[in-house]
Amino acid sequence: MTVGEVTSSRTVMATIASGVSTAILDDVQGIAVNDLVQGTSLPNSGLTTVTAINTGIKMITFTGTSQAGISTGAQFTITHATDTNTDRGLSFKYNVGVGTANQTEGFFGFDDSSIAVATVGTGNHGTHADGSRRWTYVPDATISASVVTGTKGFLDIGGIYYQSGDFNSGGAVWFDDKGLMQSTNSPSSPIDTSSAILTAVTKVVLTMPGNVTLAKGDIIKQSSSNAFGVVETAVNASTSVPLIGVEGTFNASNTLIREGVSGGTSSLAAPSSVSTTYINKPSFTSTLDGGTF
Repeated sequence: MTVGEVTSSRTVMATIASGVSTAILDDVQGIAVNDLVQGTSLPNSGLTTVTAINTGIKMITFTGTSQAGISTGAQFTITHATDTNTDRGLSFKYNVGVGTANQTEGFFGFDDSSIAVATVGTGNHGTHADGSRRWTYVPDATISASVVTGTKGFLDIGGIYYQSGDFNSGGAVWFDDKGLMQSTNSPSSPIDTSSAILTAVTKVVLTMPGNVTLAKGDIIKQSSSNAFGVVETAVNASTSVPLIGVEGTFNASNTLIREGVSGGTSSLAAPSSVSTTYINKPSFTSTLDGGTF
């Protein structure tokens, strides 16, 4: 099965007299200026070029004039010779609830829209300078004139292989400013840096029984559980304490110790509750245990 076409047929809907440079067809959707039109009695031995399109009356204008009359029902072959930046794939319809108002349409296939990448190469979305020609899936799509819009869907598969040359063995995946997954350097080929380290970070939020005031970078410890973490953002008379870089497991039973950025310590009550925001999330840092390096 082939999706998309580079040639198509159109039917002449009104008789064309000799010496005329226009034709009314059954459909002009998908035809673009500079496409080729082939048919008996067209100029240039039956092969001419589209110069204008009137979608309201489904009329094309072509180079030259007809060499003889062309009857209603005659067939023209259109050879598409223009990049229309339209999408190609399969659409599907389904219901998300009871009633016709809950009918929707999805799409998966070739997305030819541009994401305006300036240069060409595997480092910027492949072989096309504008970042077009990607595979996409849109579960709730709007399709107009063969252009698909809508929020992209999720992918559930067993794995993804990158082609040779687009990854480094042992490298970690990261995202560029357009959302493209890329590979870091291989651990066997490290670079020298003193400003950023990629590490795995756990974040929790402690809910305290009363308001506390803490500085960003304060270290909060719970000696009974050997848990500790760094205050992510300053806390000003609040019961919510966000901790980043958490090691160990905080509980809601034992008291806490605050170690300030200057080294002083003070005691805090046991938290009322502990909620985990994320566990071992890969993150770049320029600090270790709250201190800049």
